[in-house]
Amino acid sequence: MYLFPLALLALAPAAPDSPSLADRAAAIVAQKAKMPNRYALKIRVESRVPNAPPPLESEWSSTLQIWRDGKKVRVDHFDARYTPPRPNHDPRDRHISCEDCERDGYGIVTTVVPGTPPTHHMVEFKRLGTWNFDYYCTGFDWRYFGLSNDGLCDYPGLHIATDFPKFFGLPAIVTRLDNRGVLPCLVASRKVALNNVEWSVWLSERDGLNPVFFENKFEVMAKPESRTTELSWQQTAGGHLFPKRVKHNTMISTNGSKYPLEEVVTITHADFDSPIDPAVFTVAGFGLNENQVIGYPELDHQKQPRWRNGQVDYSETAGKQTLVAVNAGAAPPAAAPYPTENNLSLIVGTVAGALAIGTAIIALVIRRNRRVAT
Repeated sequence: MYLFPLALLALAPAAPDSPSLADRAAAIVAQKAKMPNRYALKIRVESRVPNAPPPLESEWSSTLQIWRDGKKVRVDHFDARYTPPRPNHDPRDRHISCEDCERDGYGIVTTVVPGTPPTHHMVEFKRLGTWNFDYYCTGFDWRYFGLSNDGLCDYPGLHIATDFPKFFGLPAIVTRLDNRGVLPCLVASRKVALNNVEWSVWLSERDGLNPVFFENKFEVMAKPESRTTELSWQQTAGGHLFPKRVKHNTMISTNGSKYPLEEVVTITHADFDSPIDPAVFTVAGFGLNENQVIGYPELDHQKQPRWRNGQVDYSETAGKQTLVAVNAGAAPPAAAPYPTENNLSLIVGTVAGALAIGTAIIALVIRRNRRVAT
């Protein structure tokens, strides 16, 4: 018989006055809440849906760089690659969205496209609440990432601070000691026989009882399916624990067929300790193309200024450049179509990618099962 460390044996509920499993889970959430609401992250997202038919992509990957300092949040998306390739897509494009940057209550969106000469996309200020800035499923508190058996795109709708401890306080929770690979773990499970639904989570002693594996078994149309999340954890220099790698597996459905989906999120850089350069949240910090149009909502299109010599140049407006070109007998300088939800597939599917079609069906099943379980 395998002998577990005494410290792990102490995790199993024993004495009446010992902390409950829900209390321990609440302590993990409280520890996350103490982490600074200021961080710099760089992540790589990879998704695979083997043999997926169009419009699904069989593979895609992209890099996201995220900075947060209080209300200010900036997300850069770049190095996006798709199989099959997307038409007219350049992986060197860098799409930027920044909330509460330079103007309180406003966000900024733009796409910086390298080239000689560079393509001109408008930098636009939009009032928050009138524009969807979270194109890449990043609109959630990253301190709590890794505490859920959900894919990245589900996180913005989760309430981890309450739901994570709540699970361990539900009736009929069964615990056992088990290994996950070489990691001694405490496993907590709950099963609802009526719908053959079972939730299990492996809590690692080495990682401060943070979860290293989730499994949710359920049925769809009387056929068994599962959703799993596998995690590895790492500490920052300041002692903050974050999920180094998160691998999520589930099924997606489209046109009556099901396809396995694998999503891997790797955090290649995490810093919850260092101050963030204020320039990150400024237009000057975006590395804009020279002569790029800057769109202010209070200005008419013809009066929009240009970005010249590292600053906004109000003397060089879009209307003035058009007039000069027309007088010279040349075609007026045309800005490339600004990426909107209607004309850029990058926005529609970057991190959501293959999830976009199947997630709604799966989410309905999961929500139904959760209501039955609680």
